[in-house]
Amino acid sequence: MRAIKIQRLITNRDDVTRRYFNDLEKMPLAKVEEEVELAMKIRSGDQAAQDRLVILNLRFVVSVAKKYLGNGISLNDLINEGNIGLISAASRFDETKGFKFISYAVWWIRQAILAAISNCDRTMRLPQNQILSVTGINKSKVKLLMQLEREPTLQELADDTGFSVKLINELTNISRRCRSLDEEINDESGSTLLDLIADNNPDINPDQMEKSSLLIELRRIMKVKLTKRECYILENFYGLTASGPIDMDTIAENLKISKERVRQVKYGSLNKLKMVAQTKLLFQHLS
Repeated sequence: MRAIKIQRLITNRDDVTRRYFNDLEKMPLAKVEEEVELAMKIRSGDQAAQDRLVILNLRFVVSVAKKYLGNGISLNDLINEGNIGLISAASRFDETKGFKFISYAVWWIRQAILAAISNCDRTMRLPQNQILSVTGINKSKVKLLMQLEREPTLQELADDTGFSVKLINELTNISRRCRSLDEEINDESGSTLLDLIADNNPDINPDQMEKSSLLIELRRIMKVKLTKRECYILENFYGLTASGPIDMDTIAENLKISKERVRQVKYGSLNKLKMVAQTKLLFQHLS
């Protein structure tokens, strides 16, 4: 199949960025029925269906890309890489699994963005765990700025995040290469880039969307690495299912084993997952 063509954004052209975001706002949100129909057509080799599924979900790439600003790569480049992940997801989506396309696609979008940041040409190359650390520092900085009504010190950031002052200083210096959210764009309104990329659709919750995707990936890994009983205990104890968390007494009663045995299986299962590299990032991001 021919590859879908998504026009790459020109980093230093705010008018192009503005038009891109305006076009996305006009796109309707995909309905579940349409996603199912498109996925079936994609499996039969319908390129137009894949293009349609991608276009209907481009706005979600922007929502995810915004979370990784400050990691040494521009917003436009983050969006471009996220779009590549979205295309990969569209070509692999299985509608029979019972979840919305975007819940599946966010994982691919995130992976594409994180890979781009990791491979970014800069003096210090960051592994993915440090990329997530930069994201955590940025979130802490915003939170403390609102609480203190001033820029937080390195020590205050260290106290809030648990990172050392030295690490925060190193990662902050790298992240300064990214364009500031408070920088005014070149127009008469005085708008900032943050104003331009604000989510105007209240139905889009990037945090919940990403968490759903991470849960799907975590459960996929669990099914590969754990037994059915181990999966049942972790899923229900930690509330990874729609029914929410269940206490150990209830789990023990359902499985007809002792509460102590449930505890043993739970810790044994967690130790198994700790050996899987992907789950370390998943647990860190979900927490």
